[in-house]
Amino acid sequence: MNPSSLLQLPLRYKPWHGRHLRLVLQDIAGTARQREHDHRTNLRGAIDWLCRAQDIRNSQSDSGGVAAGWSFEDGWLPSYPETTGYIIETFIAAA
Repeated sequence: MNPSSLLQLPLRYKPWHGRHLRLVLQDIAGTARQREHDHRTNLRGAIDWLCRAQDIRNSQSDSGGVAAGWSFEDGWLPSYPETTGYIIETFIAAA
């Protein structure tokens, strides 16, 4: 990695957004601990995230799939329709 890329790396996380900076600093300091939840609560959170990732792309030009992910740098990523089959299986198993 060249030095200029290394210097630009922190900007990737957009630290001027207060919540971004807090999350990064908590992660570095090791204080980003959350209490453990039961499996049902974790499953509900995962299903909710998948639903949000689907809904967020509905109004976009690349609608037709679930967002490939989320990042500090780009926010919600473009749809990734190839995963639909896996996600359907996840919803069925969770039901």
